[in-house]
Amino acid sequence: MLLDEKRMAVFAGQELQYLLEIDSVSGNEAEMLLYLEKRCRDMGLPTKQQKVVGERYNLLVNPLSFPELMITAHVDTVPPVINGTPCRHEIVGERFYGRGAADVKGGIASLLAALNEITIRSSEGTENIPPVMIAFNIDEERSGCGSEKLARLGGRYAVVIEPTEMKLCTAQCGSAVLHL
Repeated sequence: MLLDEKRMAVFAGQELQYLLEIDSVSGNEAEMLLYLEKRCRDMGLPTKQQKVVGERYNLLVNPLSFPELMITAHVDTVPPVINGTPCRHEIVGERFYGRGAADVKGGIASLLAALNEITIRSSEGTENIPPVMIAFNIDEERSGCGSEKLARLGGRYAVVIEPTEMKLCTAQCGSAVLHL
């Protein structure tokens, strides 16, 4: 499959600009999730909300009962002010800087560009939508309750879009809760 890299880059850049404008600090992810759900549905992809706590939910795109592969990214960001310093965002040339740009709205924009490319090819009849589930989860920057709920779905393999130390990580320890 040959990808239209230029179309994908333009699409991802436009998406990232928009995503950076959405306030999605931990606990306030609703606007981001509503946008992502509408965007994916506009591409013709099925979505499902996975309730996490209260009115908060993870968004599942192309939901499968037991996914062979799940690609996931968290939608929340750190607070707008850290240690008294405001976190701003700006674009300099082709580079995006600021809260959420790398962690992980840039990854989400790239994922949306890939989904857009796949759905275009699917509508042309040149590609099928692969049996992959995409999950946008909440609360990674705070308690991790979205990831904990997402893990209960099971699945065979997962790719987590997260720029941890900018290195490819083949395993992660996760978390454990103990009551003594």
